[in-house]
Amino acid sequence: MYVEVHQRTTMNILWSCLATIFACTWVAVHPNIPGPRESEWLRFRRRFATMFYAVIAPEVVTLWAMRQQSSCCKFYSEIIGWFRIPDDESLQWTLSHGFFIQMGGFIFSQDCEPASVITFKQLQHMIDNKIIDLPSLSEEDILDKSKGDLLTKILVVLQMTWFIVQCTGRWATGLPVTELEVVTLAFAFLNIITYSLWWNKPQNVQRAVRITKKSGAPKMEVEPPSQRRTWLERKFAEDDEGSENWLPWMILITLLVPLKVVRDHDITEETGVLFPSLIMSVLFGAIHLIPWVSSSFPSSTERTLWRICACIIAIEPLPVAIGMGLYRLMGQHRIGTVLKMIMEAVGMSLGCLAFIGLPLYVLARFTLLVLAFTTLQSLPPSALQDISWSSFVPHV
Repeated sequence: MYVEVHQRTTMNILWSCLATIFACTWVAVHPNIPGPRESEWLRFRRRFATMFYAVIAPEVVTLWAMRQQSSCCKFYSEIIGWFRIPDDESLQWTLSHGFFIQMGGFIFSQDCEPASVITFKQLQHMIDNKIIDLPSLSEEDILDKSKGDLLTKILVVLQMTWFIVQCTGRWATGLPVTELEVVTLAFAFLNIITYSLWWNKPQNVQRAVRITKKSGAPKMEVEPPSQRRTWLERKFAEDDEGSENWLPWMILITLLVPLKVVRDHDITEETGVLFPSLIMSVLFGAIHLIPWVSSSFPSSTERTLWRICACIIAIEPLPVAIGMGLYRLMGQHRIGTVLKMIMEAVGMSLGCLAFIGLPLYVLARFTLLVLAFTTLQSLPPSALQDISWSSFVPHV
């Protein structure tokens, strides 16, 4: 079939969106380092699971990146303060070192025991107690282990930027954007934020650095002492300790924070990361409202279903965000007893409301993904019209 210069096909739209989604969910995701005894199959399953989370709930991955960036900056500032690192370039620790520790970059072995991944706190304990020396690992050594070079990062950013420019150009010229393009645009929006947070994080490192005990040093208990922490508190701590097992529980944890289940946790500190991520989740959902007025659906049923699902994913994070704001306010200001009780009751009610709506949120996400592909079967002619970029260039 003859295709005019300024026409595009359904297959063009499909491949452009799939390439962008793939860049957002597979190429751009920075997984942690596999354990020393993990098989290749387990590594692939872990990577695929992370991609699945990125497709179904990309907000999870963005929050993961925000927490890692926050913890990484904390690690970096603390280790600089502890050791007053000298001018030796091999001992100049950077944000990449902080990410490397957090993603399981150091394993510790002693007295013929199996090697175990160590956390930042364990590394601190071992250096303070003269069990090991500060690892002599330069940033260049870390980047050499990384499989994601600068060119790959630039290509991913260019792919996402070009897609956003195309969507913006279509709106500027009055051309409709398909539902699949709207879904992909939402992915690109969150992924640009995620990618910027992970810019200094090594990517796809397959082997950790082994650290051995100094001769004559006391034996180190790798596992931290048993602490009286709840299951939910342990899940809160897992990401700071470099674990990807934290991902599936993020939504549950986020919803339970306003319920104040984790009573001993620093709620004010946690909301410093969770609250901005929830606002971004609202914006992510709001992008799906674009087809409300700018798209032609094949049927009124599909239009109504899309609108309902888009409203659900845009509104669902709001109760949690408001609850977070209330608890942050209570943590930063002195509030009267009666007002505090009212605010706690409101926060708990909002948390319960969001928790009840969680199944609807998941169902709405699946429904939007399905509709995004099924609506490609009946596109209006204007949706297949390509952008005439020459119209943006001033000319006589």
